[in-house]
Amino acid sequence: MTDSLKKEYLILPTSTSSIYIEFLGQNPVMAMTTWKHTHIKAEAPTKTEVIHEISTMIKESP
Repeated sequence: MTDSLKKEYLILPTSTSSIYIEFLGQNPVMAMTTWKHTHIKAEAPTKTEVIHEISTMIKESP
């Protein structure tokens, strides 16, 4: 398997389930997840910032 075919995920446990964040690209970092049947996508310069953006969007969702 080549590096271009590898997928990177981050799993964050919550009280009811887990959040699976899939990293889609680099430079800038792009990531997406699904939360309560809503697709959330974010883009930022670093992984830390994109994770923060996604977590903020989840917290602000109804």
